[in-house]
Amino acid sequence: MWYNFGSLTIPGSWIALLVTFLIIGLLLKFIARDSSFQDLYANAVFLFLITWKFSVILFDFKNVIAYPLSILYFNGGMKGYWLAIIVVIIYLCMKGKWEEDRLYLIFTCGLIIYLYEGFSSILNQDFTVVAIIQTAINSVFILLSWKKLREGRLLTQFIVLLIFFQFLIFSMKGTLTSITALTYVVFLVIIIFVYKREGNG
Repeated sequence: MWYNFGSLTIPGSWIALLVTFLIIGLLLKFIARDSSFQDLYANAVFLFLITWKFSVILFDFKNVIAYPLSILYFNGGMKGYWLAIIVVIIYLCMKGKWEEDRLYLIFTCGLIIYLYEGFSSILNQDFTVVAIIQTAINSVFILLSWKKLREGRLLTQFIVLLIFFQFLIFSMKGTLTSITALTYVVFLVIIIFVYKREGNG
């Protein structure tokens, strides 16, 4: 579903993503108030958005030169999206304090999935039985994850189960090869890598 903001027309999925980023930033002020992970998260989100937005210069240079204002209305598309993901991963590898940040990173991946899926359903007016069940079960997984935030093994297991549950939903909807599903595969790889890097917690 698309939403109009003046001359801009924005898909509900983008709004869901932006709201998700904002809410997680606010939540981390309480969840990770004694950690530098708040800054790591804020910088990663900023890099993601800036890279995705302005990668249009890289991937559609001719049109940008011909119509400079197109930068305001367009982004780098799917190529820009994946470039932004790569930039964020590189940033996390360079700046992440793994001993301190890894559990927050794993939990944040789960929060992104939980909030994004929930807001996507609302903004796209998807109130089917499947969507309601998905939100309910996602809520259980994220609550259990929050309860075990300090226990690396159980936290990781709950977030991994959350991701695999999304894959089950995607398979039911026929969207198992969607960009969202592929993004969750990246999340899964990151979570396993971070967990294994520091042992079992």
